[in-house]
Amino acid sequence: MLRDEKQMLWKLSASLLGAALPLVVLGPGAMAAVLILGILVGLLATKGNSLRSTIKYVATSKVFYVLGALFLALFASSYFSIDQAHSMNKMGDLVGMGLLALLLYIALREMPTRHTDILYRSLTLSTVVVAVFCLIDAFAGSVRFSQALHGENYANPDRLKEMSGVFAVVLPFVWAWLFRRYREGEAMVKWFSVPITVVTLLAIFVCGGFIGWAAMAVAVILFLYYVHRYHGLNFKVKAVAGSLFVIVLGLLCFGWAKGFNQPEDFATILRAEEFTPRVDLWAVGWGHMFDQPITGIGVNTFRFLEDASGQAVGGHPHNFLLQLFLETGFVGGLIAVGLLVMMIRYFVKASKTNLYGAAGLASISAFLVAALTHTSIFHPWWLTMLIFSAILSARVGWALNRKG
Repeated sequence: MLRDEKQMLWKLSASLLGAALPLVVLGPGAMAAVLILGILVGLLATKGNSLRSTIKYVATSKVFYVLGALFLALFASSYFSIDQAHSMNKMGDLVGMGLLALLLYIALREMPTRHTDILYRSLTLSTVVVAVFCLIDAFAGSVRFSQALHGENYANPDRLKEMSGVFAVVLPFVWAWLFRRYREGEAMVKWFSVPITVVTLLAIFVCGGFIGWAAMAVAVILFLYYVHRYHGLNFKVKAVAGSLFVIVLGLLCFGWAKGFNQPEDFATILRAEEFTPRVDLWAVGWGHMFDQPITGIGVNTFRFLEDASGQAVGGHPHNFLLQLFLETGFVGGLIAVGLLVMMIRYFVKASKTNLYGAAGLASISAFLVAALTHTSIFHPWWLTMLIFSAILSARVGWALNRKG
């Protein structure tokens, strides 16, 4: 393959990978299609010797062995599951996710450093476009637009709520890229960095969900702390005042999008965001925590447990820690928590030397906060958020020692 052809493939791969995550607003299938296509295009551009070196590096890393232990625990949990067929079927999805993670790791590790800027640029553009779509969907009241964006879920009043968590995960990378380009003097970034930040933050507020807002707050605090301390960010009075204004405006926009007309309406809207249904689910989960404490009740089998009325809950516990320890047992839960601790320690170290390391730490921390009351940790689209942000964050460590 000619050099120019390889460079074209790398550019296409970077563009597709960067655009993928925010496109989950169109459905998990849209995100998966773009992500897989980006990975495949990247693999086409890899070199044989370098590819073998990457695979050897993966096979000898500590993370690989921890992941292997985690998959063994998941298989054991599925084998002793209260519904073995269902758990084994879900294990097939998780094995596929593991293969996807490996291929994504290879594609990003092999990608020349100079092309990662295209990835971040594409991620920024995709995030802004999706944020604008979310704002239009929230305020326009167009049934056709909502149908085009959400399909059968168009009439659900909470159809945008999960997007606040998605934005919290991807935005730290957008901020890092904007900050770097602003500091390097790129004219377009200087013109549009503030509007981009305002639009995306407003989209988070309008999408709703207290946990998404909490995840965003954690991401903002961690990102600003590390970038201020280690990467030369200076806080200015105008910027701080503008941020406070955006927060107030965001809350008002959230209320207006939900039908706020009077002050008492806003209180009603906020009460609608309460966690009571989740607390009831957590109580069910805790009541069965020690049914099978070693191997757990089985991957993705919380839905088969019965609530106080004797009915199957038919869903997931909306808490990744509870779900891990309940469904995979204390063995699987402790291994998973150990893996997360390893990741956080790595990114804390990386955040001190690289701007995108700080973005990675903020992104993964936001994911963990959102996962405390978000969807099932075993949902492929949600797990993809963690996988992508972790591997993209790890990419900064290689970039320090590699040249495109």
